[in-house]
Amino acid sequence: MEDNRQQPNQPQEEPNYSEVILEPIQDIGIPKKRKSSSSLARKRKKKKQQQRVIIILGVVFVLLLSFFIFMFVSNQRQAAAEEAARIAAEEAARIQMEKEQQEFQSIVHSDKFLEGVSINGVSIGGMTMEEAKLALVPVEQSLTAQRQLQLVYDNKLFPLDLSTMPSTVNTDEVLQEAFALAKSALDYTSLMTEVNDIRTNGRPFTLTVSYDLSSLNTAVAQIASQIDIPAQDAQVTGIDETTHALTIKSEVVGYVVDQTALMGMITDAVTKNIQTPINIPIVVTQPTLTAATLQGQFVMRASATTDFSTSTSERKYNVRKGAGLINGTVLKPGGVFSTNDTLGVRSTGNGWKMANAYESGAVVPQAGGGVCQLSTTLYNAVVKGDLEIVYRRNHSMPVAYVKEGLDATINSVGNIIDFQFKNNTTSDIVVIGYTSGNKLTFEIWGIPFATTEYDEIKLTSALVSSNSAPGEPVEIIVPAGTEKANGKLMVAGETYVAVTPRKGYVYQSYKNYYLAGTLVKKEKLAVSTYKAFQGEIWICPGEETPMPEVTPEAWVPTEVTPEVIPQP
Repeated sequence: MEDNRQQPNQPQEEPNYSEVILEPIQDIGIPKKRKSSSSLARKRKKKKQQQRVIIILGVVFVLLLSFFIFMFVSNQRQAAAEEAARIAAEEAARIQMEKEQQEFQSIVHSDKFLEGVSINGVSIGGMTMEEAKLALVPVEQSLTAQRQLQLVYDNKLFPLDLSTMPSTVNTDEVLQEAFALAKSALDYTSLMTEVNDIRTNGRPFTLTVSYDLSSLNTAVAQIASQIDIPAQDAQVTGIDETTHALTIKSEVVGYVVDQTALMGMITDAVTKNIQTPINIPIVVTQPTLTAATLQGQFVMRASATTDFSTSTSERKYNVRKGAGLINGTVLKPGGVFSTNDTLGVRSTGNGWKMANAYESGAVVPQAGGGVCQLSTTLYNAVVKGDLEIVYRRNHSMPVAYVKEGLDATINSVGNIIDFQFKNNTTSDIVVIGYTSGNKLTFEIWGIPFATTEYDEIKLTSALVSSNSAPGEPVEIIVPAGTEKANGKLMVAGETYVAVTPRKGYVYQSYKNYYLAGTLVKKEKLAVSTYKAFQGEIWICPGEETPMPEVTPEAWVPTEVTPEVIPQP
């Protein structure tokens, strides 16, 4: 029998687990082969090793489990702390946001101005709109307190009243701008940045005044009218009554207020509240025509003279009166002279005397009778002076004081028929009219003819045709007391030739141009038609009175032979 007991003092051999042969499990009842001792030892050793591994693994597992539990607990605690911190932070943020939102809304919707806002030095921070307006009333009053400016010229004061000048202070506009500060901010940060900046550094505003300065234009113009001396050219004012020489008014240097510049200075003074006097700006203008220049320019362009020695004293009076009214007339370039306008309405109330005048072929007394000799003489002078005829009409029959075809009538009653001419030169035309004895003269003064083609104009006329009276004189029965042309009254049995039978004539007038006494050209001037008159006899019934013998006018017109124009 084999002794399996271990010998003493023999080293115990570790089991070799690698040699353990695991036998398959036999079915029950089948005998197993017994293991050897070395094999068992190896098994036991292997088992111990496995146990150690299991223990180690268990320890490691426990340690790992403990670590994971610790880490889990720690993480849970940390997560809980973080969640608590997050919740606390969110709550704090919520509270801060609510606080900021409340502050934002309180500032944005506040009815008061921000601290630090001032207008013209008046602090309005913390005030309401109405309180700010009341606080600025003294400022507004001081801004509009200036009510007068002193304008100075030539050491004279010209006060300019500003009391009626409308003014407007932009208080409402500035207050609205100041009130809106920071209130358009989109967020709390930008809002508080602006609010703190305004509180720290201030935000000043300035009121301005607007004036309706156009209301001062009239006042400035009135002041200017007291100062203005417009430049005046030297001019002919008339003639010397004794010498009939031209009288010339000397030129005047102009001193005129520069109203545009003055208004600019006034505007500056008013807007800046300047109180010092303003020197009125003056524009000095020199005249373009001096007396010395004018004196050398004027010449007598033409003259015409007629005789009124056969006139009644009343008619002579009217001729002299009319010459005095026309004398000294100065007609500007382009101006039109009207004889009727110059003489005025002829009436006894206007100082005219009754004298004979032509009316429809008859000679009748009229106030101002004889003025047609004025228009006729003036017509001849004007045409010879080479001025433009605007309107001229011949008499109903030829007149004794001028050649046929060279007369010009005007209507003594009603001023219907006129004689008019125009100054077609570039300088003044002066008309000198005077009487000497029983001679009437008109002179036309101005610059010389604007040509070297001629230096003098003469007038002629020629008969074109004639025709006899249309029949025997007409007899008209008139009552006693009918006034005749001589002013006397018809008496019973009297007959009176009221209109003398006359032939009719047509005349052509001419302008004859001379140079140094030689005729250089001839032009037609006007056609004058003198009507034929049948004649008119007034009969006043009464004692039989023989009819007067009426002889047609024995006057025969003088033919005017046309002058021969030399060929150039």
